[in-house]
Amino acid sequence: MPTDSLGSMQALFLAALYADAAAPSALAEEMIVRSDALSVAARLAVYRNNLRANFHSVMALEFPVVQQLSGADYFRQLAWEFQRSHPSRSGNLQHIGAAFPAWLTEQLAATAYAWFGDVAALEWAWQESYVAPEPASRADFSKLAVLSAAQQESLQFTFVPSCRLLQSRWPVLSIWRAHQELAATSGVSLEQVDLQAHENVLVLRTANAVQLHPLQDAEAALLQSLRAQQGLGAAIEAAGLIDAGFDAAAALQRAASLGVFADLRIAQHP
Repeated sequence: MPTDSLGSMQALFLAALYADAAAPSALAEEMIVRSDALSVAARLAVYRNNLRANFHSVMALEFPVVQQLSGADYFRQLAWEFQRSHPSRSGNLQHIGAAFPAWLTEQLAATAYAWFGDVAALEWAWQESYVAPEPASRADFSKLAVLSAAQQESLQFTFVPSCRLLQSRWPVLSIWRAHQELAATSGVSLEQVDLQAHENVLVLRTANAVQLHPLQDAEAALLQSLRAQQGLGAAIEAAGLIDAGFDAAAALQRAASLGVFADLRIAQHP
C-alpha cells in the first residue's frame, strides 16, 4: 500500500540517500521513486552523488590544509563519514564544518594523525573570522589614563567579533603556513616542522583579510583570561604563573594595535 504520509516518504528517501547500498526496496514498493527508463537505484544514485559532491566541495574549500595532509581520496571518505554523522540542517552550507574539528579529533585520537583535528580547528577559526561582522566600536584606551590602579585591575575587555584564539599542543600555525601557496617559493615544508612543538594562534580579520599571529604561552593565557571576562589583574596574574618575566603592558599594547579589543569597562561588583 502506498505511503500516504509526506513525512514518511521523505524519511524513506533521505535514508536511501545516506545509505551506501542500493535503494531500499520500500522505495519501489511505495512508488516514491519512478523506475521506468532508469531503475530506482540509478535514479537515487544521481541524487546521492550530488549530495556527496556538494558537501565534499564545501568541505574542501573550508579545510584545504586537512585535505592536503590527508590526501584527496581519504579526505573524500572523511567528508562522507562526517556528512552521515552531521548532515546539513540548512540549504546554506556555509556552516557545515563547525563540528568537523571536534569530530576529526575524536576519529583520529588514537592514531599518529591526532594533530589533524587541531589543524582543522585553525582552519575553521579562519572561516569564522572571515565571515564575522564588523565591530560596532573599537576600545578607547585613553580611558586608562583617568583610572586608578584598582579600577585598572578590574577592567574587562570585549573582543571584536572576528577574533579567535587557539591554543594547541601541536605546531598548527607552522603546519598551516607550510601548506600555503607561498610556501613553495619560500622553501617552507612540512618536513621542517617539529611536530613535538606546540603553538598558540591569534586569528583576526583586518582590512578584509584574515591574519594569523603567533602568541607566546603567557600572552595566550592573558588573552584567554580576558576573553573569559576575567578582570585585567586576574588575567595578568594567570599569565605571570606561566612566565614570571612576562611584560603584560607590551602584550596589551600589541593586542590593541592589532585591533583585538572592541570595548573595555570596569567590572561592576555586587
